[in-house]
Amino acid sequence: MAIRLVITEELISDLKTFIDLDDKDVQLIVSGLSLLEPLPIVPSVLQAKIESVFHSQPEKSTSTYRLLMSLCNTSIKADVSEEGLFESLLNSIEEAGELLSKDEVAKLKDKAPTIQKLISLPAIWNVVKGLDLSTDYVNLFQSARINTDIRPLFNKGADEIQGAIISHTMRLTFDTVEGMKSLSIAMDDRDIVKLSKQCERAITKAMTAKNFMQKSNIQSTIINGER
Repeated sequence: MAIRLVITEELISDLKTFIDLDDKDVQLIVSGLSLLEPLPIVPSVLQAKIESVFHSQPEKSTSTYRLLMSLCNTSIKADVSEEGLFESLLNSIEEAGELLSKDEVAKLKDKAPTIQKLISLPAIWNVVKGLDLSTDYVNLFQSARINTDIRPLFNKGADEIQGAIISHTMRLTFDTVEGMKSLSIAMDDRDIVKLSKQCERAITKAMTAKNFMQKSNIQSTIINGER
């Protein structure tokens, strides 16, 4: 089933970079990513492997990595084959106008089998799917801070301070499908201690779970946030 892709300037730029790559370099990328064991789950592993091909040309490695991740992600999200995705890519470029010359389109078609092979590699699929699962939540934590306040206790005539209450307010900022939101929660010292203990416990549980999965021979296991 054909889909319509959003053709951005960045995508066109990345495509132009890729079609001008030396065939030898492209094959080094294919072989390098095909041999990755265990399968990576963090982007840095893919980036390092691609960077090793281009050495002192970081713009080529960045562009190639971005293109492959974008196309693979689109293929997964739209549930289309690599062949179907490439057909949709060509159709969408044609509908968008003369973004590529006839010569560039011809080069892109020549590179089609290689692009399709690359975005179907388990190493790339694993990283793209891992990133998707790591952010597939209704609310995503962004930041937190705890403000400490001193509230004066006035006498009945309000002309003298007779005491003070020290309190805390934790402000959470998080992303939702509706945009950035925040929530403020009043806390006392005991609440802070409880929260600290729960945070330490969560870190321990995460390490325990990771060690268990790796001992079970599921090496491609990370704690969400590891890159």
